Amino acid sequence: MGTTRRFVPALAPLFAALALSASAERPAAPAGLPQADETLAKALAQTARGLSFSSDPDRAADARAAFEEAIRLDPTAREPYRLRMRRLAGPGFVRERAALRAREARAFGTRTDWRKALSAGVAADDEALVREAVAALVAGARAGGASRDATSDLGAAALALCRVGAGADAIHPFRLFLAAARQRDAAVPAAFA
Repeated sequence: MGTTRRFVPALAPLFAALALSASAERPAAPAGLPQADETLAKALAQTARGLSFSSDPDRAADARAAFEEAIRLDPTAREPYRLRMRRLAGPGFVRERAALRAREARAFGTRTDWRKALSAGVAADDEALVREAVAALVAGARAGGASRDATSDLGAAALALCRVGAGADAIHPFRLFLAAARQRDAAVPAAFA
């Protein structure tokens, strides 16, 4: 771990120089701009990777700045989120991890992302995040019909609302859960039930 701390700061200028030299070699035309941004985003993501291994509190601002810049340059990349999540490991960063999961779910919007955000919201006891994740999962479940995943999402949504003290609001996703479960049971032939 000590070697990583000495090695990574030495590489940060190298990555920046490589990104700048790559863009300097190409003519500054609009067609070359996305490639230059991609190169720079990769360099910044690598810098964020190195900084994410550092447990030095003085490097926290550097890691956050590298993360924000990488996301700005390449909003479709998941790697900066993974690296930032690694940096926020530990019991002291529960709220920060929940906020990051919510940001990732908003950016990518997959069912898995919203399930992770829901779990993180419950862990952080963040009712607003849980409500946002529940709304996204309910909308996805309505679109998904009575699939096993949709039914599971509805059940998780109802339980999450109860865990953050919004049990009265859990009735709606729970009713949808029961309806989806009944629909799934009706779709299974009696010989296979």
